[in-house]
Amino acid sequence: MAQDQQETVPTEQAPNRRISAGVRLMGWLTTTDHKVIGNLYMVTAFGTVLNFVYALV
Repeated sequence: MAQDQQETVPTEQAPNRRISAGVRLMGWLTTTDHKVIGNLYMVTAFGTVLNFVYALV
């Protein structure tokens, strides 16, 4: 019975803020963060290896 009488206070939700693809791409291309640069280097190296293997098939 006590639960039915309690008022619920609505909680504010954070707005859904998504970064657009263009902003994210420019962030990657203009970054000076060594961790991001390392991740981009590893993705490029992995893609190069995949292209090499695909060329052998």
